[in-house]
Amino acid sequence: MAGIGNGFLRLAVAAGIALSSIAWATAAEPQAQPKLSQAQVDRGLVAFNSNCASCHYTLLTGTLGPPLIGPAFFAKWGDKTAADLYRQVRAMPPSNPGALTPQQSADVLAFLMSNYNNKISGSGELTPDEKALRAFSAIEPATAKKFAGMSAPRFTTRTMEDVSAVVAGGPTQAQLSAADSKTTDWLTSVHDYSAQLPIHSRPIPSSIAD
Repeated sequence: MAGIGNGFLRLAVAAGIALSSIAWATAAEPQAQPKLSQAQVDRGLVAFNSNCASCHYTLLTGTLGPPLIGPAFFAKWGDKTAADLYRQVRAMPPSNPGALTPQQSADVLAFLMSNYNNKISGSGELTPDEKALRAFSAIEPATAKKFAGMSAPRFTTRTMEDVSAVVAGGPTQAQLSAADSKTTDWLTSVHDYSAQLPIHSRPIPSSIAD
């Protein structure tokens, strides 16, 4: 009887551990739907265009900075919460982290998440509360699942110093002036652009057209 009792005890303990694990996993996964008002998304768009678009472009496809949309981005951020993305916004730009206020960062977050298939609701807004933001997925779950496992390409962030270095690596003014003095290098006989006269189109005579 003691053996049977111990067996039931071990089974009960195992079942309790399993249920606890399931409950913990369920709690760890963001399940709530974020509420994004159109007004907040519009504010976020303005803040993004003013502070972020120079590196990430207005279409989020990236210029000096990496793209903030697309399969690779979704694959990288698919298992992250809105709080994770909020912290990333707060850390931007690299040259001046925290340039945006917490509320502006929440507005930019709402604008970004509206581009990740999260629906815009009539009311409700994201707040700069990381604890509350942990309840939401950064990317709409079905979209994140679609791109899960895709490897993101390596991207090197370019700074203004990088761009300046590229420009500085070009020809010097002395070299440009020397090239300008060589008339044989010009495709026009007048050695400037004045020979590029506009061409006025005229109707083709019917005798030729026939």
